[in-house]
This record gives sequence, structure tokens and C-alpha cells, in this order.
Amino acid sequence: MAVSCLCASNGELFPGYDTLLHVGCRLGESRILLCEAGSKHRLQKLQLNFPSDDVAFALKNCEDLP
Repeated sequence: MAVSCLCASNGELFPGYDTLLHVGCRLGESRILLCEAGSKHRLQKLQLNFPSDDVAFALKNCEDLP
């Protein structure tokens, strides 16, 4: 799912690719995200470095999520 779709569905403004790249690089440096190596940063694949079951459990009582 594209970031622009996520922003639109949550009523948020699109932050811009430069901001997304900066945040992605910082999260990659801390190993929260696993970043695919490559020079095409806009098309780079990112993966959360936590099991999805752990994330779902941590967010199950979050009122901000649908």
C-alpha cells in the first residue's frame, strides 16, 4: 500500500518523499526497519524488523486505529 493512500485514508497530509526517506534512513540505522539495498530510494522496499503478531498484540487496544 502506498504511503499517499495511507495518509489519505487517515486524513493526514502527505509528508513528502524527502521526509519519508529521512525517517526511513533513521529507522534503518536503528534496525527498526530492514531496508533493501539499492540506489532507487523511492522504490526501496522496507520491512518492519518485528514479527507482525507482536505488533498486532501491542496495538490491539489502540483507540486511534480502526
